[in-house]
Amino acid sequence: MRGRTRVFCVLILVVSALGVPVTASAAPAGTVTVDTAYISGPQWFDSRGHFTGRVPADGDLSKMGFTPNQAGSPRVTTRAEAAELARKSGSTYGRPSGVFATAPAPGRVLSDDPISPAECREHADLATQPQGWIKNHFSYCHIGTFLAIERRCIGVVCVPLGIFQTRVTLLGEAYNGSRAADFRVVLDEITVSDSAWRGRFAYRIDCAGAPSSSSCTPRTESMERSPIEWIADPEVDLNFWSDADEPRPEHGEQLAFGVFLGTGAFTFRGRPTTESSKPETSVRFDSAWYLTTGEGSIFDRTVPWMSYSKSDTEVDETAAHIEQAQLDPASTKPTVPDKHIPGASAQDPLTRLYHDTVRRDANRDRFAIPVCRAEWPGYPDRNQDCDEYPFSSTYQGAARHEYENVPYGMFSARALDADDNEEAGTRLGIFMGYDRIIDGDDFYVRIVS
Repeated sequence: MRGRTRVFCVLILVVSALGVPVTASAAPAGTVTVDTAYISGPQWFDSRGHFTGRVPADGDLSKMGFTPNQAGSPRVTTRAEAAELARKSGSTYGRPSGVFATAPAPGRVLSDDPISPAECREHADLATQPQGWIKNHFSYCHIGTFLAIERRCIGVVCVPLGIFQTRVTLLGEAYNGSRAADFRVVLDEITVSDSAWRGRFAYRIDCAGAPSSSSCTPRTESMERSPIEWIADPEVDLNFWSDADEPRPEHGEQLAFGVFLGTGAFTFRGRPTTESSKPETSVRFDSAWYLTTGEGSIFDRTVPWMSYSKSDTEVDETAAHIEQAQLDPASTKPTVPDKHIPGASAQDPLTRLYHDTVRRDANRDRFAIPVCRAEWPGYPDRNQDCDEYPFSSTYQGAARHEYENVPYGMFSARALDADDNEEAGTRLGIFMGYDRIIDGDDFYVRIVS
C-alpha cells in the first residue's frame, strides 16, 4: 500500500507541475484532439511508393511540416485552365504512329491500357506528385498516405491515444464510348493502434461539374468502413457519369467538365469526424460524333503527342519533312524572315481544327499547294503529294495569318511520296480519333530515329 501511495503522489506532483489542477479522486483528463493529414509529394515516398515519414512520438503532425485537417472542395476549371495546368505540370504522354499503322475497323477501339496498382507504384515519382500521374487520356493514378491521430495533451505534454495510417492508391479510368469516370480506391500498408481500432475511415470523391448539375453525377461517391473491414476488403469503386443527348451534329459536342477531389475522413469513437483532402484531377466529357466512338471521357490535364520515325519506311519522308520544319524552319519553303514553326513540344503545341472547313481548305488549297507548285513543278506526275506542316487540320496551318496576328509563311510545304503522305495522314487521323482530340485540343509531334 505504501508503494502505491508514493506512485500516486508522484503522479500528482508531476501533473501539478504542469499547471493542471488534479484531485485525488480522478486521473487527469487533459485535452483530447484529433488531427488528420493526406500526404503526397515524392519527398515522402521511396521509389516504390512506400511512405518514409515518421510520426513524432507526441503525435504532432505539424512537426512533420503539415497543416492538419485540410479538407477542401473542388472548383471547376475551364478547358483553357486545364490546358494551362497540363503545361505547368509538364504532364505529357504519347504513342508512336506505328501503333496506328494497322487501323482497327470503324467502331472498334484500341486498348485503353488502364493502370494497375503495381504499375502506379512503379511510377511513384509521378504518382506521388499532388497532380498524380496521367498515363494517357484514359488512365490516372495517385499515391498518398492518410494519417489520423487522436492524442491527449496535459499542458505541453501530449501522448497519442490511437493512430490510423494507410497508403491510398487512387486509380482513375475514362473511356472511349462512355461519358463515365470511374475510380478505384486501394488501401494497403494499414497501421492501426489503440483507440483507432474502434474508429471508422471513410473515403469520398467530390466532383464539381460544369456547365450544369448533371455534368458530373455520382453513382457511388463514398465508402465508410471500420479498420478491420478495410483490412479485410481494402478496395472500393466510386463511379461518376455525365448525361447527354445522343451524339449527333445537331447536338454539338456537348462538352462537360468535372473536377474530382479525394478526401479521407476518420471518426474516433465519441469524437467529431475529421477530414483531409489531397488528390485532384479533372475529366472532360464529350459527345464528338466525328470521332471513332461518338462519346467518351478523358483526363484532360495532360498534353498528348504522336511520333513519326525516320526509320519507318512507310512514313520516313514525312518524318524527315517535319523534323526539318521543327529544327531548321529557315531552310523550308516558303522562304520568309524570322520563321518559326510550332508543334514540337507541349509548350508550343498544335491545336486540332475540325469545324471550320473553309479554314482547313484554305490551309491546304490556297497556301500550301501553291508553294509546292512553285517549288516542285509537276510533282503530281511523279506520284507525289504536297505535304504541309503544321497539318491542314490544325489552327496553326498555312492560312493562320488570315485569322490570327501572325505573319505569312509560318509553315512548310514540300512535295513527297504520295503513299508516304497518305499513310502519315491516316495515322494522324486515327491518333486524334482514338485519343479523343477534338476541335480546340492541343497535341504535338515528335520525330524519332
